[in-house]
Amino acid sequence: MSSMVKLICLLLIVFQSIGCSFLKQVITPLPTPTSVPTPFSTPQINIEDIKFSSVIKGVKQWEIRAKSIRGDKKKVYLEEVHCDMFKQNEVVLKIVAKNGEVDFENKNISFKGKILGRGKRGEMLQMDKLFWDNQKQELIGEGNVVFRSRDWILTGDKIKVDLLLKKYSVEGNIKAEFILEEK
Repeated sequence: MSSMVKLICLLLIVFQSIGCSFLKQVITPLPTPTSVPTPFSTPQINIEDIKFSSVIKGVKQWEIRAKSIRGDKKKVYLEEVHCDMFKQNEVVLKIVAKNGEVDFENKNISFKGKILGRGKRGEMLQMDKLFWDNQKQELIGEGNVVFRSRDWILTGDKIKVDLLLKKYSVEGNIKAEFILEEK
């Protein structure tokens, strides 16, 4: 068996052991993985148009679709990322970003580039960087933060918010705008 096939098998085993499952391959025919040497001479894997998720004890945590993925058994780097975040198997937040990174050891996700998020009640988040802290179960956003609901718009330099977008704190250059409708 070639080293590339062994690496792919190893990655699939690692993904499944930490709660990730490949739901379906989005492209037809299946992509041909390529090996990229790294400074530590551990081959990385590159795949295009992929969809995978994290499921822990039968409960889906998140599902990611990406134009391309590269990485190794510890981290993967994503381009053109669409991420659905789940709470009790229900999508509660949709995130779109130019780039992302999944840390399989800590089960954290980072997003970079212009990031847009939409909550299940219509809330909107926008920022330059976003980090999902799996241990704390919170999102931390930085850079040009805009958090909008039906009634207000908050802007600032940094935001910490829970997955349901109900508990939040905004820091640095805070501005609040309230939306009043005339009847």
